[in-house]
Amino acid sequence: MPLKGVWELLYSTAPGGSNGKVGPFIGSVTQTFVDDLRFVNAVELFGALKVSLEAEREVLDDSRIQAAKNTLMQQTSSIANNNIHLTKRQR
Repeated sequence: MPLKGVWELLYSTAPGGSNGKVGPFIGSVTQTFVDDLRFVNAVELFGALKVSLEAEREVLDDSRIQAAKNTLMQQTSSIANNNIHLTKRQR
């Protein structure tokens, strides 16, 4: 069964930012499957800051997937009108 669509993280004990915890704050975490190869992990805080990591995956075997070729994207928006003011990409 292929992975597709947008998934929301409900619970995690994983350390680091991928669990939505950024310092003392906890954000909303989603994982979006773009196609059979690419996916985007995103953390959104306060509806104003979104940090996303786009990656490609490689199936190693029936129980393992490896992610590679990461691209970091940061977006900030105005809470009042939700307009995007900044997008930054890093490789």
